Amino acid sequence: MRFISLLFGMSLMLTSCDGSNKNAKTPGSPRDRLKAALMITDASVRDSKLQQIAEDAYDVGVNEFVTVKEAVGKIADPTIQAEVANKIAMKLRDRDEIQMATEVAEAVSDRKARDALLAKIADR
Repeated sequence: MRFISLLFGMSLMLTSCDGSNKNAKTPGSPRDRLKAALMITDASVRDSKLQQIAEDAYDVGVNEFVTVKEAVGKIADPTIQAEVANKIAMKLRDRDEIQMATEVAEAVSDRKARDALLAKIADR
């Protein structure tokens, strides 16, 4: 019984009253994660990580916009790159961040995919 009480007490110390764990580690900044991902030599693994980083950086906000553009631009697989760019650019367009959406579209290397995305942005 003492053991259970001890565990309960320790969990209260690590968890605030609202249930959030204030000692939980937050993931590294998208910029730092981008640097690590760019060193991955396996293209499919790198592209997968770049996709995650681009989406996470978008979720962080405007402060990480440069990371979003760079991560999208560094995705080697044109299909994945276009999908990620489309997802992020449409969210930006819907928030009336047309300039940022356009910059994400400009990072797409495939001309047809880039033009299609730019057309969607201009269609608003």
